[in-house]
Amino acid sequence: MLFRYILLTSLFLSFTCAANYVKPVPFSKHIQSKHAQNVSKSYYMPVITWADAMLAIDNKKLFPRGIKLVDDPIQQMNDVISGKTPFIRQTVGSGVMINDALKIAGVEMIMFHSISDSLGGDVIVAKKNIKNLNSLKSMVKKGHKPVIAIQWGGPHMGWLVQLLDSLHLKISDVKIKYTQNLFGKNSPESAIAEDKSIDLAFVISPSAAMLTDGEYALGNVHVLTSTKVMSDAIKDVLFVRKDWAEKNKQKLLKIRSAYLKSRSAIMNDSLVRSAATMLFGKGQQGIDDLIGMRDETRFHTKKRSDEFMYKTSNLMNYDRKTRSIIKAFANAKYISSSSLKMKKYDWGVTLSNKAQVSSLSTKAQAKVINKVKALDMKGQGQDIFQKNIFF
Repeated sequence: MLFRYILLTSLFLSFTCAANYVKPVPFSKHIQSKHAQNVSKSYYMPVITWADAMLAIDNKKLFPRGIKLVDDPIQQMNDVISGKTPFIRQTVGSGVMINDALKIAGVEMIMFHSISDSLGGDVIVAKKNIKNLNSLKSMVKKGHKPVIAIQWGGPHMGWLVQLLDSLHLKISDVKIKYTQNLFGKNSPESAIAEDKSIDLAFVISPSAAMLTDGEYALGNVHVLTSTKVMSDAIKDVLFVRKDWAEKNKQKLLKIRSAYLKSRSAIMNDSLVRSAATMLFGKGQQGIDDLIGMRDETRFHTKKRSDEFMYKTSNLMNYDRKTRSIIKAFANAKYISSSSLKMKKYDWGVTLSNKAQVSSLSTKAQAKVINKVKALDMKGQGQDIFQKNIFF
């Protein structure tokens, strides 16, 4: 796919300089005001450089100030505090970090819709000495701390926890070097290319292609795993201020319904052009980029969103994900408290939950996983793999 190689030149140039690492400072340290303002009547909906921005753009008339591209999670957080918007657009992992910080300003957020997930566009690359995930765990057992490069506060934060959980490891079992950017200069890709101490890095698919295949491949780096395998690793969700939601229930319902309906418009040429112009600027290259992103994204149906939000027999549901991430982040001092509660909006959904995971054997749990995957695929429409940029 052309899309996977459009950044090769810029990625190659970024390898000439090693990454400068950043200190993992909690988002709460970046709060501009600890006194939340009322939500303005002229609010906007934030989007990030990701394909599901099309859903918001298709419904920009629902928001008094339309749609605004805000890739920086810190800006999204401060705009919520100042009342410029009641909405946050993040992954579950970065959403935990923002929700923790917003509590300090007296703002309570509620997750009200899951929009999409990544299915292959996000990749973990590793040095050749780490052949598979078991060898990663073996390093720890032998007393060695694998060194990981990942963007601080970015979309891979929750995936980091899920990866370590799957290996029965903690953040303290590894050494993490945090970068400022997701790709290009000062990113995980430049870190693993230039820093000999890095064992693995969380990158996006064009970066992985650059590092592992083709003319500029490093030779000692390979793909360890990706969201094509760990398909529930990265969930993209919408949060809303609780005080605004309680006063605007019908508006919130209309927004969720509109996002779901707009799934049918993602192949529309005019919508593709509008979204490409907003995210990348005018020109055919931007259109090609957006099409590549769209073709690597799975947009959620109501059924898929509801099952993620409410189905207790779903091993990868919202409650389980957030509890795991909160525990890991609190232990690592990335958030202020392990008592953080990540609430979700009550849409009055009733789901069948015959199998409670906590009472199942390992073999039975595997059957539940397969069943959930089958339900996820049934009636979901086109599966689209995703490349994410940064937010």
